[in-house]
Amino acid sequence: MMDVDRGSETAASSGVRVEPRPSGKQARARGERGQALIEFAFLLPFLLTIVFGVITFGITLNNYVILISATNSAAQYLSTLRSVTTNPCLDAATAFYQVAPSLTASNLTFTIKLSNTESSAGPPPTYTMFTAASSVQGGSSSPSCPGDQNYLNQPGYPAQVTVSYECSLKTFGLNIPCNLTSSATYAVE
Repeated sequence: MMDVDRGSETAASSGVRVEPRPSGKQARARGERGQALIEFAFLLPFLLTIVFGVITFGITLNNYVILISATNSAAQYLSTLRSVTTNPCLDAATAFYQVAPSLTASNLTFTIKLSNTESSAGPPPTYTMFTAASSVQGGSSSPSCPGDQNYLNQPGYPAQVTVSYECSLKTFGLNIPCNLTSSATYAVE
């Protein structure tokens, strides 16, 4: 006996219903229930690598923008000091740290050039300083050039600040070193 409304057969004697064999889309859906989950499990590591790579690149780009801004501020401040300071290098580093407190101070290298021509004070100095976190407070590794404010008394001559920042791109155990550098030159006012 065939139940036309439901498309199923009923055994007359036992009352057992027998379902017809699924065909087409129903058959494929039953056999592929876990396929999407397995595909997602295979793709998840690649997706996470891409997401964390983009995040790491964004953090590095942010550090570079901060480095450029702080270097410009330090060079601009250095060019306006003239005879107001007795240690222009420390003052430029202090101006840098005020703009970039999020950068790790121990990874910074300052190169400060106060003039590019000789003056009555002698040949132009160039200072390269490696800093530490305590450098702004006058620690032993502070960027220091006491007495060289005489080179800032020449209006129109350049005062240049170059700062290098050693960073590392860390993603999933990979540690890729990088070096960000920014330089700014302003004429002494």
